[in-house]
Amino acid sequence: MRQTILFLLLSLSSFSQTKTRAHHPSSAGMLQQLQDGEQLTIEFTSSGCFHYYGYKLTITRTGGHWETNIYASQKGMLNGGHFYYMFDDGYWFLQSTTLDAADLKKFTKFEKYLLEIKEPNPWIFCTTTQHYIVRSNYAAFEATDGDCQWEGFNYLTTSWFGQINAPPDLSDCLF
Repeated sequence: MRQTILFLLLSLSSFSQTKTRAHHPSSAGMLQQLQDGEQLTIEFTSSGCFHYYGYKLTITRTGGHWETNIYASQKGMLNGGHFYYMFDDGYWFLQSTTLDAADLKKFTKFEKYLLEIKEPNPWIFCTTTQHYIVRSNYAAFEATDGDCQWEGFNYLTTSWFGQINAPPDLSDCLF
């Protein structure tokens, strides 16, 4: 009986944090690898007992600059019954900005942690999971963080864009 309970606890804890990598990014860094006109995309979702939200972040190298856009996922809006028209890719454009040197350092720190997500302490139970899908010509992987101790995407996007608020009812924006 004790072995069964221990097995179940360990199984639940290993489920809360996983990584799947199809293509490993190199040590040069994901943004530094981008050539002119190429793009890195991060799809992010956070879900728990009482919430669901998602964003898509695109970073495009244009000349010597990196342009970034953030989009809100419409899935949460659709589930809440607020929005009835689905855009082609399921995301609503929110903001854009050009990254400076300090922003690039913040991304490097974010990237380092994302690539080093470890198994959580099996005695920490958290119902919130944050899922990342990263894609570019040089990297493609997924990571799920379930230990409730890192708010990396929220920190990164808030430092780049300020507080991100999707319109409460996106249907208002159509008419």
